[in-house]
Amino acid sequence: MINYDIMKYVTVHMHGYKRTGEENVLQKVTATGFFAFLNINGVGTDVIITAKHFAKEISRVIFMLHYKDNGKLITVPVSSEVQWNFSEETDLAYCEFKPIGERFRKITGKYVYAAALTEKDMLTEKQLNEINILDEIVMVGYPEGEASTHHKFPLFSKGYVASLPKDTVEDGEGFLNIPAIGGFSGAPVFLNTPDLKLLGMLVSGIAEGNSDASGMCKYVPAYEILRFVKEI
Repeated sequence: MINYDIMKYVTVHMHGYKRTGEENVLQKVTATGFFAFLNINGVGTDVIITAKHFAKEISRVIFMLHYKDNGKLITVPVSSEVQWNFSEETDLAYCEFKPIGERFRKITGKYVYAAALTEKDMLTEKQLNEINILDEIVMVGYPEGEASTHHKFPLFSKGYVASLPKDTVEDGEGFLNIPAIGGFSGAPVFLNTPDLKLLGMLVSGIAEGNSDASGMCKYVPAYEILRFVKEI
C-alpha cells in the first residue's frame, strides 16, 4: 500500500485573512498546499503548489512548518508575504519556497523538515488516461483547517475516480468521488497504489461553493501542474 507517512510531510497547512462584506470584517481562509521540487527554466526549484482561488485572495500566508530537534518534531507557524504565480487556464497557483524557508530558518535556526514531490511522482497525461473507473484514490489535507495532532499533520480521505479522465477532463479539470469540504482546496490526490503517484490536486466541489462532504469534486490533473510550471 501507499506510504502514508511520507504524505504527512508532503503537505502544508496554510491560512490567512481577507476582508469581506460591507463591514470589511476579517475572515479566516484556510487551504492545503504541497511541496514539490520541479525544473523551472532549467533550474531545480522548491515550490509550494495550491489552488488559485485561495492564493489570489491571500498575499500574507501563515504556514505551519516543521523542524526536528533531537528526534522530536517541532511545529512553528511562519507568516510570510508570498509572491504567487497564477495559471490562466486552471485553478492553480504556486510560489517559490526559498524565501519562506529562509524566514523559517531566521526564526528557528533550523531547516524545514518536509518531503517534496518530483516530476517522476506525477502521472503523465498518457498514464492518467490509462487508469480505470473506480480506481481508489487517497487525498490528504486540512478540512476547515483541522489536523490530526498539535503537529498539524493532515487528515486522510479515500475515494474513487468518478469517470475516465480521457472522457471528462474539460477546461483542465476532472472529477472524483471523495469527501471534501473547505480547506481541502489545494490538497494532493494520489492513486492508492504502492508507488506514490500524484493524480492531481483538488480544487472544489462540483458546484461553486459546495460544502457537501459527500458530493463529487473537481481536480486539476498532475500533468496540468507540470504544464503550468514549465510555461512560467
